Amino acid sequence: MKLHVPVIALLIGVISPTPYLNAQEAAPLTNASTPLAEEFVSIMHVQSNFDSMKSKMGALLTPHKPAGIPQEAWDKVSKQSQQTMKSVFDAMTWEKMRPMYVSIYAETFTPEELQGLIAFYKTPVGQKWIEKQPQLQTEIMLKSQAMIKDLMPSLMKSFPIPAAAGSSTPVQPVLPTQASPTPTAPQ
Repeated sequence: MKLHVPVIALLIGVISPTPYLNAQEAAPLTNASTPLAEEFVSIMHVQSNFDSMKSKMGALLTPHKPAGIPQEAWDKVSKQSQQTMKSVFDAMTWEKMRPMYVSIYAETFTPEELQGLIAFYKTPVGQKWIEKQPQLQTEIMLKSQAMIKDLMPSLMKSFPIPAAAGSSTPVQPVLPTQASPTPTAPQ
């Protein structure tokens, strides 16, 4: 029996960097902005923010069994979901993602713009922005998750789950009344 888990598939598809990583592994772009982009990525603590966000995404993408789904079917879906998340997160290591970040910053900003950004982020206000950024991202993620939760009933109707063995009626999952465990903001 094959179950559809549209939200997990959608989110994994959205966050999966595999096509971009494969393109970037071939020949990362280097230009005059690249050394400054390297410094900018370091000053912005992108690696620690990336690792933190990846951990939070893992917690949010961990499926919880809705009422009405047979345990055997749920076990299969859960195992497949965990394997998919592991594959995605294995592809999203900092070592693989770092060149992409540097390349994007180097392509987006001129050396002068990067110098200005670096100068700003070295100031007390810039450092405060860096410090507060994970908290802001968490708040945005939680509020976005609440918006998605409101869409879940109509999304689930679009993807009926096949009937359990011995039944001709498709299972209509009961959606949880509360979202997945919420990540806590870094202190």
